[in-house]
Amino acid sequence: EFLKGKNIRECWPKLDSISRKLLCYQLFLGLALLHKKGLVHRDLKPSNLLVVSRRKAELPLQLKIMDLGLAQSASPLDNESVGGTVDYLAPELIRKEKPDARADFYACGIILCELFLGRPPFADPDPAATLARHQEAPLPRLPIRNLKDKEFWQHLIGRLAAKNREERPRDGFQVLDWLLEDPALRKKLARSDESSAGWCRTLLPRFWSASSMHLEKSLSAEVPATIVRAQKELNDKSDLGKTTSFPSVRLAIDIENRFQPYPRLSERELADWLASGFGVSQKTAKLLWRKTSGEVSLIEFELGFWQKKKLFRWNGAGWEWKENTLMDIPLSPASQKELLALTATLPDEERKLLARLSFFLGFITLEEIFKTGLWEQNNLKLLLKNLQQAGFLLPMGENRLAFSRPGLREALYSTLKDRKNNHKKIWDFFAQSNRTADKTRSFEWEFQAAGAGLWEEAASQALVAAGEAGAKEDFRTENWYLNRSLKWVQKLPAGSRQNGLFLEIYRERGNFFARQGELDKAISEYTCQLKMASKLKKLEEEADACNRLGNQFRQIPDYPKAEQNLKKALALLEKLGKEFEVSRTYNNLGATYAHQLRIEEALFHYTKAAEIQRRLGVTKNLAGTLNNIGVAHMMADRFQEAVGFFREALQLDRKLDDKEQTAVCLNNLGFILAQRGEFEGAK
Repeated sequence: EFLKGKNIRECWPKLDSISRKLLCYQLFLGLALLHKKGLVHRDLKPSNLLVVSRRKAELPLQLKIMDLGLAQSASPLDNESVGGTVDYLAPELIRKEKPDARADFYACGIILCELFLGRPPFADPDPAATLARHQEAPLPRLPIRNLKDKEFWQHLIGRLAAKNREERPRDGFQVLDWLLEDPALRKKLARSDESSAGWCRTLLPRFWSASSMHLEKSLSAEVPATIVRAQKELNDKSDLGKTTSFPSVRLAIDIENRFQPYPRLSERELADWLASGFGVSQKTAKLLWRKTSGEVSLIEFELGFWQKKKLFRWNGAGWEWKENTLMDIPLSPASQKELLALTATLPDEERKLLARLSFFLGFITLEEIFKTGLWEQNNLKLLLKNLQQAGFLLPMGENRLAFSRPGLREALYSTLKDRKNNHKKIWDFFAQSNRTADKTRSFEWEFQAAGAGLWEEAASQALVAAGEAGAKEDFRTENWYLNRSLKWVQKLPAGSRQNGLFLEIYRERGNFFARQGELDKAISEYTCQLKMASKLKKLEEEADACNRLGNQFRQIPDYPKAEQNLKKALALLEKLGKEFEVSRTYNNLGATYAHQLRIEEALFHYTKAAEIQRRLGVTKNLAGTLNNIGVAHMMADRFQEAVGFFREALQLDRKLDDKEQTAVCLNNLGFILAQRGEFEGAK
């Protein structure tokens, strides 16, 4: 890289305070990432810090750290020489101890001191005297007039150039924190647009070592593709023409990290780097790794793409992420081109087979490929073997295969000409073999059904996947699938939309938001369920929606609306003769009145519920209702009546071996006995 600029010593006197801190910020950011790669510069001095002017950029001054000639080794120095320049050597290097990042921080402290003094603080015509001063002499006071600036720089330089390296900063990020305490610097950085996308290409940790021998193999798949080469390759292939939009495909398999000739990170390395540098959660790191298999070039493309979509940005003090939307973001166009160019190097027959196999999101078996009729059998085994050797497919045991580069599957999907027909073939195979009941792969059934235009099936499978995620308490994934289920069912033709699937989706979405405590959203979904049920004249669904709305309004609380909806539900259920549901609605109404301390009305409705439940013989529900009646009497200070109901409820709960409700009843009885002064019984 040709750099036209001046060293930092020439620029410093003309800079204002904020520009000086900005250059320091860039210096310690660069050092922080250099140190994370296990390197120590060991020869920092003003002539190795170049300041480049960029007139049209948000940050007009860019600092470049140069001359890493001594940074190749972080091993102890030999007995005959001291590496580096004597004016900036840390005391431990003079003692020939093993260098670490703190030696660079010492040099930075001396450089900053020199920039204010106009000369190195410990310089002497005799190099031996200079080395002695580094180990013994105190730092001079800085000639700065502004007291606030003087205090800041004196403290910073004092920490950086401490004689004892244990007193210096532990890493560059700690120095960045000190600098960012200045709100003016935070504001300046927040206006800059060169936060992540431009920096990621240089900041990404590179833990690998070059293996040129592996790049010389004859397998075309082992030639790392570039964007320039990608454009050339894609233009040469009629069926791999450039596409403007790609479908959003959720990648769901985990591939074990294996040797590849491409520079790549393991899942752990990527997660650690994202967490320390960007504050990213494990889930987001896992998603990025699934899309890229940890390949560095693809990671750089994806992070740049995510920033372009404003999914994460630098605010001057830290990174802001919109993690909830990342799951639905397709592979970046740059990554797609690189992956498609890679497949373009394969023979036509193998490439077309690979494109058809891209529909299997999880694993692939020979039997599945045969039965779906996606490919003739005559040379299938040989083609699959070639694709394994080329690194496109991984053997996963039990005659199963999976894509070794998950992002490739998404890119290949866009190249097929008859996608809908292929989706239909796979869906028919699943349906005929009755594998739709296999909930562990519901995401795949949803994908195939949606691709075939079977919107109702796609919505149903998305609901199943949402249920699986909810059972694992993976609420973000559950919400994602619930949104997809609504998206698919809305694609049904207008005339065929009047079906029960809408009702189920609205109900499940309402339940999700209710569990998350987002009452307004839950009410919105239940209202949609109510309107759809009224339109379809499905009285039972209408009553269910009213019941759910009543319970949500009670929690807000909006008691008039809660009462209105519950009374409407009660009328509908009595009309339908649904006695059990009627008893539950009486219970809900009783709770609504109890919340308002309208005890007599609460008792009336609880008693109605209990009468129905006794008649139906639903013991478990009856025990809960009796407990509610006891609580209502207790609220009215009618302890004797309350004790009777609690004891009856306790007897039923013990009979049912319901330990949780038994404990509730015992607790209520203990409270009442304590109120009556019967402390032994209360205990």
